[in-house]
Amino acid sequence: MSQKTVAIVGAGLAGLSAACFAALNGFKVQVFEHHTVPGGVAAAWKRKGFVFDGGVHFLMGAQSDSSLYPLYRTLGIIDGTKLLPLTHYGTYRDEETGRTIELTRDLDRFLDDVKRHSPEDAPLAAELVAGGKRFAKVDLMRGMVLGDGGGPVAKLRMLWDMRGVFRYMGGKYRTSLGEYGAHCKDPWIGHVVANIFFPPVPLWFGMMLLGQIAGGQLAHFGDGSAEFARSIERRAKHLGAAFAYRSKVERILVENGRAVGVRLYDGREVRADYVVSTADGRETIFDLLQGKYLDAQTAERYETWPLIRPIVVCSYGVNAPYRDAPWLTILRLRKPIQTGEWKAGEMTVRAFPYAPHFAPEGKASIVAAVESEWSHWRKLREDPPAYEAEKARLSGEVLARLGSVFPGVAGKVELRDVATPYTWWRYTFNREGAYEGWFPTTDAIESKIEQTLPGLSNFFMAGQWVRPGGGIPPVLLSGRDAVIKLCRTERQMFRTEPSA
Repeated sequence: MSQKTVAIVGAGLAGLSAACFAALNGFKVQVFEHHTVPGGVAAAWKRKGFVFDGGVHFLMGAQSDSSLYPLYRTLGIIDGTKLLPLTHYGTYRDEETGRTIELTRDLDRFLDDVKRHSPEDAPLAAELVAGGKRFAKVDLMRGMVLGDGGGPVAKLRMLWDMRGVFRYMGGKYRTSLGEYGAHCKDPWIGHVVANIFFPPVPLWFGMMLLGQIAGGQLAHFGDGSAEFARSIERRAKHLGAAFAYRSKVERILVENGRAVGVRLYDGREVRADYVVSTADGRETIFDLLQGKYLDAQTAERYETWPLIRPIVVCSYGVNAPYRDAPWLTILRLRKPIQTGEWKAGEMTVRAFPYAPHFAPEGKASIVAAVESEWSHWRKLREDPPAYEAEKARLSGEVLARLGSVFPGVAGKVELRDVATPYTWWRYTFNREGAYEGWFPTTDAIESKIEQTLPGLSNFFMAGQWVRPGGGIPPVLLSGRDAVIKLCRTERQMFRTEPSA
């Protein structure tokens, strides 16, 4: 019997995962990526000796007792890249008052900081911390890992393990972190609570993240997010997958309601028994498949669901080490930073003390991100001088605000770099620069989005457009789950290890 073939559209994290699992299960795999490197939004770039990492921040479930650990080992992450324990999640700073709160594995310290700044908000923070401690005792990722797989015994065990947090999965705990934080008497404390993760995620999700922090389950990428992606690519290649870069797919080929391959923009057609698309969801459905395989629910989702707001990433090569600076600062701005009609009230600032090779000796790389709007940058891109002028203006304004985190930084900058929402789109083709797809509301996170389309066989989708909520595990698991479904179609057993 000839070896069945799989064409995978996109070498982001979902595509890399799908490539590994498809090759593990005996399929001949070809991955097509329009960019020159793997990883998608897991990206870093080099400029004159500095490395600017604007990609993923950390990995959940990174300890050996996590149900996600076998997934990471299968994908070559554990042995292929450096994972460093993340004990300090971040520093929350108020630019106007200079107040700070530290979020570390010691959740009681966080609670004490809130009490010190705003005693009236202590009960709300105490409830948040209590939930985090509960989640620290539960491997909530087990349900995500099981997905549609696992027998009844495994699912019963999962439900039993989760008994301590069931109360947090409904009712008021489905309200967003932003709404929960709005009940705080002190607006800055409310800002801290809302930004434990994305403000629109449900309260239970924020508690789950606190549990991951307290349980020591988070890890930095010691070599950066781009090298993290390359570790999975190396694993896929070792298993036999082939990669074609600078190879943008123009159309998914369909015959008699069955996906049979892809056509590239250079006119080449590559036949395959199965196609897995990890590209932007709208591009996949409405462009690559010409909108022919669509039900009312999917059409409504792409018509009405909001996208995550895009960001501008301003990076700086600095002639100072700043080794004692926190790796992550969430800065509440005294005055919003405006681009177009959007006013950003906070800024996320990253340094890389855990990765000194990101800058020459005695120097530092600093990366700051602010939310922005797509239409502003898309329009400016039509006027290159105006586009560059706006990048320069914003880079200067962001730098002026960094002094509260890095004293004296404005006079020590050697190099500047700006990545706009248009930059994100150009490198990933995510619609309107939406780096994590859908806006991560409670309804979106709790939705089950099918990885197949009506009327089309031998085709599967994977990635953040079918696994909303952000984060690495759902995306990696979506690639695995596409291959599970593919194996079911072939009526063969799904494997997570190479055959003997």
